[in-house]
Amino acid sequence: MNHHEEEMAQLERGGLPEPLPSGERVLWEGGPDWRQLAIHVFHARKVAFYFLVLLAWRIAANVSDGTALASALVGSIALTALGVLAVGLLCLIAWFTARTARYAITTERVVMRIGIVLTVTFNLPFKAIGSAGLKLRRDGSGDIPLALTGSDRIAYLNLWPHARPWQVKQPQPMLRGIPEAERVASILSQALAASAGVCACVRVPSPPLEPGATTMNTAFRATSFPIAPLIGASMLVLIALGGVAAFRASGLETTRVTESPVVSQAALRFEDQPNGSILVLSGRDGGVVDTVAPGTNGFLRGTLRGLARERHRQGIGQEQPFQLVGHADGRLTLTDPATGRQVNLEAFGPTNAAVFVRLLHLEGGNS
Repeated sequence: MNHHEEEMAQLERGGLPEPLPSGERVLWEGGPDWRQLAIHVFHARKVAFYFLVLLAWRIAANVSDGTALASALVGSIALTALGVLAVGLLCLIAWFTARTARYAITTERVVMRIGIVLTVTFNLPFKAIGSAGLKLRRDGSGDIPLALTGSDRIAYLNLWPHARPWQVKQPQPMLRGIPEAERVASILSQALAASAGVCACVRVPSPPLEPGATTMNTAFRATSFPIAPLIGASMLVLIALGGVAAFRASGLETTRVTESPVVSQAALRFEDQPNGSILVLSGRDGGVVDTVAPGTNGFLRGTLRGLARERHRQGIGQEQPFQLVGHADGRLTLTDPATGRQVNLEAFGPTNAAVFVRLLHLEGGNS
């Protein structure tokens, strides 16, 4: 068994790396909960929320551009997979961090054994600890930072993530993600008080310890890989794929409203110009119908961008005109004969539809 395997075996068994001096005994021993590290240290929940917002924004933007809902969902699978991968990696790092970390409180010191690749043991005698604190969470877990005295300092990067956030100039070692943190803080408080002969500075109530209570390491073992994030990630991907499949199977993607009689129509082409403007050209003779000034008519630009994206995806050029059609029931549609895509313009409100109504009149739409 090599040195690294011996260290991992020691972590699995629990206990300190070396026997304690005569007269010193262990009061508590444990380690961080990987779930607390994933949420509060590596911010996996915030990253997941970020990707959910980004995913919703992308789907809404594609649908508003005229993309079918099923196509928008399919186009978001890659982003969904990226978000699942990011959150999964953060959870995996949190699990490894918890699995390779061990804390202990003895009658003389605090011991921190940390490091995923290179294991390092920090021995913090009580005389080097000026004060301790407690950040308690609703579920009973919490963090215990240790403010050190004297001129000796431990580099922040050597401690991270077992360090108090943002305390870079004067790093403070911190027992992170500890279950039953209030009880652990009480043990530390009493140990500091006994060592110094005065009341310690841990800001928590200090209920008396049960007789014979010397260790609490069973609550801190992280010996099995967390399958919950993998199950959740798999379910998210399956739900996305299942929703797309169900939508396509329902036939809603190709459903079309019964067409009412056409009262006016015009064939139009749109050409982007180097200065950001758009030329609106007649599909009959190629004459200029109108010019869209740079930075204006966002709805028109977004609608055309969605139709052009579909043509590009299918490898179709931009030469064939679009059909702008006014119907007897008041509907106004923009249809791409090359791809079969159709946008119901009046669904976006009269102000947006009026942009295309104007083009229909300028071209002299006729039935």
